[in-house]
Amino acid sequence: METQLNALTRLVDELLDLSRIQAGKLEYAQDTVDLSEMLEEVVDMIQDMHANHTIAVHHASSPAVIVGDRDRLARVFLNVLSNAIKYAPDAPLIDVALTTSLEAVTISVRDQGIGLPRELQGRIFERFYRAVTPQQRAFPGLGMGLYIVAEIVKHHGGTIRVESEKKKGTTFHVTFPLPPRGKRLPEG
Repeated sequence: METQLNALTRLVDELLDLSRIQAGKLEYAQDTVDLSEMLEEVVDMIQDMHANHTIAVHHASSPAVIVGDRDRLARVFLNVLSNAIKYAPDAPLIDVALTTSLEAVTISVRDQGIGLPRELQGRIFERFYRAVTPQQRAFPGLGMGLYIVAEIVKHHGGTIRVESEKKKGTTFHVTFPLPPRGKRLPEG
């Protein structure tokens, strides 16, 4: 029952966010967000709900602090991790890697699930688009999650891309720019 309630809550949240995005009224906080810390919290929450999967997190050695909306950024990774679990029901390991460079931080989420044909990969961030192959018809969804994810990432000045191969899994790469060194970050 808790799983169904969480799914329904997420659906309602996605519908509200979709409506706000279309109206140009989705509001974002501007706080200092430690992506490593936020990612650990999201992974812990997802791991509690999906005990049959193991999420292995590999952290960067340097700080991954950006300016943004912590709750919306958490939603990005809740969605991407939930998709990784949903589309890899028989492959219980999900790898998450956080890497940094001087200019950016990238979080990659890799599953070893059913994968996505190359010809469908370019459209998965479109509103209401579902890359539905006969194998994927059994997986629920309305095609809003990755559209909302892409909009949140774009609002934060970031990019999201996908690499996938049928029957070998999918990797999502989410990259955000880091503030210039020495720039004072907002409190939060």
